Amino acid sequence: MKRVTNAIDRAKGFWSLEEGEQPIPRDKVHLRELVIALNDLAEPKVDDLDQEHSLVIFEDVLSALIEQQIIAETLEDKAIIPKSIWMAERAVRLDAFHSKFWAGEINFLRHDKPFAGKTPVVPRHKAEAWITAYVNSRRSSGRPRILNVEQVYRTLYPDGHEAVGDSWKMVARQVSEKLGGDVSVDTIRRRLGRRK
Repeated sequence: MKRVTNAIDRAKGFWSLEEGEQPIPRDKVHLRELVIALNDLAEPKVDDLDQEHSLVIFEDVLSALIEQQIIAETLEDKAIIPKSIWMAERAVRLDAFHSKFWAGEINFLRHDKPFAGKTPVVPRHKAEAWITAYVNSRRSSGRPRILNVEQVYRTLYPDGHEAVGDSWKMVARQVSEKLGGDVSVDTIRRRLGRRK
């Protein structure tokens, strides 16, 4: 847990405040700080975006927000940011990670009333607990993160692979690529509850 605490402290020192931006209290973690801390702790190191950002980690944080593993609130008025806001982020950003749209969205919610212009934060103790679980899941074995097969599938195919005309073989290839290891069609079907 000390490693996680230190990573969050380093992440808090990573950014300079923008003009008019409120400082983040020590007991809160800005979503961008959470991403930086995760990238710092990720093993193996994830460096598929420039410097401090990781596309895999951005995707995992967005999925955790959608699945309510992380509950974010606004710094300004402590309003809980509902799951629907994060689902809308996923829906509008087909290529958002590559366009860096999501990187901007974690700084300030720009597009969703009544949250536009507000700063998304997570209570520090909850951020530390989630980061610890995340890091441990990445280290648990040399196999791909099988627990995340369904999550990756839903990210790649929000309306199902049939909607885009991909075969199960193509699904297995895409999911394997995202997870960084081989995942069989049978494993994907089992995780989705779709046995032959």
